[in-house]
Amino acid sequence: MIWFILMMLWQADPDQARFEQARQLAAEGRCMEAAPVFRQLAAAHPHSAEIPFAQGQCEFNAKDYLAAVDSFDRALQIDPQMVEARALYGAALGLSGKPAEAIVQLRKAVRSDKDFAASFRLLGMFEVENGQTGPEARSALERAVTLEAADARAHYWLGQLHLLNQDYDAAAKEFAASLALQPQSVQAMVGHARALAGAGQAEPALGEFRDVLKREPASPEASLGAATCLYNLRRFPEALAAAREAAEHVADLRDRRAALWLLSRLYRATGEPDKAQLNERQLAELEQTMNDDLARFRALQEEAMRYRSSGDFTKLAATLEAALRIEQRQDSLVMLGDAYRALNRPQDAEQCYVRALAAGPEQEQIVRRLEEVRADQRKSAK
Repeated sequence: MIWFILMMLWQADPDQARFEQARQLAAEGRCMEAAPVFRQLAAAHPHSAEIPFAQGQCEFNAKDYLAAVDSFDRALQIDPQMVEARALYGAALGLSGKPAEAIVQLRKAVRSDKDFAASFRLLGMFEVENGQTGPEARSALERAVTLEAADARAHYWLGQLHLLNQDYDAAAKEFAASLALQPQSVQAMVGHARALAGAGQAEPALGEFRDVLKREPASPEASLGAATCLYNLRRFPEALAAAREAAEHVADLRDRRAALWLLSRLYRATGEPDKAQLNERQLAELEQTMNDDLARFRALQEEAMRYRSSGDFTKLAATLEAALRIEQRQDSLVMLGDAYRALNRPQDAEQCYVRALAAGPEQEQIVRRLEEVRADQRKSAK
């Protein structure tokens, strides 16, 4: 029956048959074979959004995210209302290292269709990854869970949001829901253990961290979590071994600080004052560096305000660029975008406004600035 249908399609429209065959190749993971067919068909049918969309899906599934960005962009130029293309466009942007642009596109997607769960989950995910844990990210993830209760990833990211907000009971509930759907998810296991530890349930949290370490012995999060639980349970020799293991693998500054703090106290508790003092010095140096960065950022912000008042946009831009290398702040990004506009650097201004939208909740004034600078660029291009 299938061959009969394909034969009828071939007779009615050879390109339709080629499109279906290319989609079948893509579904089988043979994207390298499907891609040239999609390109030929797109050239022959420049007004069909389905062709670049199918090509983008193929490239996305093959983890060629940069190519997928281009394909989804072409599909949306033909049909801007294609919600699934908009959501996948945002995902491809984020996965190719452009989370700010991803958030802008995903906000458009959720506005255009209030019932497409993937848009809400992806928006919430990239916002949480970008440090946003406020009402907008929470609303997006709660909407995703409501629309698709069987989406393990939506539960996971909602759990992460609650964890970052120190709402440990709510976090544990969401991680448990994620694990019920994907029992082998190490990330969800770590999240659930951290939520239990935050809620003061050291013993069960320790058991879960150890379950993670059986599967991933070098996990810094699990090692640090287990060490903290053991410390809270006053099992100091075991805690010290786990803390040493964690200190060898942590990369995040906050985790590094936590590991040094823990080691300094454990060496005191186990009667090794020299090692305790060494870790205390390292901890003090790390905290001093972090405090120096904060003080430097504040000084640069104050300097930037003076340059803005005097109308020296060149120095304003240079000062804000230095400040933003220390910390990404929404107000600083907006100010830098305004400075770039004054210096007739519209593309740089556009990127600043995009980054500003990703650095905090969506604000009408930033959206307006972004639309204005893009309109100015379109006029200049004519």
